Amino acid sequence: MSLLPENYFNAISVVGPNDPAEGGWYGFKTGFFWGVKSDDGWMIYLISALAAFLNGETRAEVIYTSRPSPVDGSTQHRLGSSFIEDADAGVGILELGMFSKETFSGEFYRSTETEFVPIKQTRHHWEGRLILTPGYPEQKALFDPNYPLVRGGIIARIGDLMDGLNSWMFIDCNVFSNHVGAPVFLQPWPIQGGERTLHVPWLLGVVTGYLDVRHDYEGDPVIESGSLAVVCPFNRLATKLPNVEIKTSTEQKDNFEKK
Repeated sequence: MSLLPENYFNAISVVGPNDPAEGGWYGFKTGFFWGVKSDDGWMIYLISALAAFLNGETRAEVIYTSRPSPVDGSTQHRLGSSFIEDADAGVGILELGMFSKETFSGEFYRSTETEFVPIKQTRHHWEGRLILTPGYPEQKALFDPNYPLVRGGIIARIGDLMDGLNSWMFIDCNVFSNHVGAPVFLQPWPIQGGERTLHVPWLLGVVTGYLDVRHDYEGDPVIESGSLAVVCPFNRLATKLPNVEIKTSTEQKDNFEKK
């Protein structure tokens, strides 16, 4: 059982430039498939941290995913003119192609069903709000490319983002290098009584990095695993994708549906 629907896990994939057939997954990141509805079907994108699409500091020619593309079932993807890079946000978006079949080989977040939080709707943002972020651990003993782990935390700082002083927010959540690129959701909550139930978790953003805690102890530097993660708000990415509308606070009330 999980607060996140099963298909939310099935849309998440390991992403990296290294061929898993030649030594397994290493240096990988987390990513997810996103579908934008059009008259011709669904345009499918792979979204992850920019580091997932790089070989060192240069763009990789090919990247690999552990889950198959919903478009054609491929796990090998060539970067070309269809790659959108947002270096300031630390995020990469790869257009995979149009999916128009009624049955498909993989899951993806559907833009018509997966709501995301507008950046300026203050009634939906506050420090201390609970979040969930499914991704992959560093420990090889726990690593399964078809079974991401869910980490939890809170929004730690968002005021600077909402005041326009920067373009990211912080969450207080233990993430490591492999978790970078994972989606971040506002934690859904159960509704007691009545005829309404929470429809979908809200997509808040994408993990793009994390901060180590550094301090000196008796003259020696000490680095602790970072519990502050950097998150790019998803509606910044939505402006780069066609046919994605930013919901207003009034429209957000429709996030609930009758049983």
